[in-house]
Amino acid sequence: IYEKNKENNIQTQVIERLKEAQNILVTDSEDPSIDQLSAALAFTLLMNKLDKRATAVFSGKIPSTLNFLAPENLIESTTDSLRDFIVSLDKAKADRLKYKVEDDMVKIFITPYKTSLTSDDLVFSQGDFNVDVVFALGVTDREHIDKAIVSHGRILHDATVIGVMAGEKAV
Repeated sequence: IYEKNKENNIQTQVIERLKEAQNILVTDSEDPSIDQLSAALAFTLLMNKLDKRATAVFSGKIPSTLNFLAPENLIESTTDSLRDFIVSLDKAKADRLKYKVEDDMVKIFITPYKTSLTSDDLVFSQGDFNVDVVFALGVTDREHIDKAIVSHGRILHDATVIGVMAGEKAV
């Protein structure tokens, strides 16, 4: 009975964490099976249908047997798209900031304050990763998570990692 209650408690915690999360990174082990890659695709689609921002990341070669699922539309080989892109400007030079979406473009308008602005006044940088949950399929321990994620240890440090295994063993 204790084991069953413990299992139910873990399942409840996972469900609650996924409900809270907005940005979910779905990944596999460094050497996943076709079933694990298919599950990553399916879970990514499911989370996106539930209005989450889910991204599947796998840095290895995707087997051709999965081509009919169009994995190139869902699986990214790096975590680059999960970071903020930051534009910085000395606040003494800016009076107002606004943005406007026109067609497929987002235009950012900076109204200068008693000065003129050029591209030399702007500083561009990469921000933190936007990942609340790492959903790792078929991963027995952190060392076996896809290298695209492990190479950015900050992701694993800042996000909740949920490991899912087939059978009774779980991370």
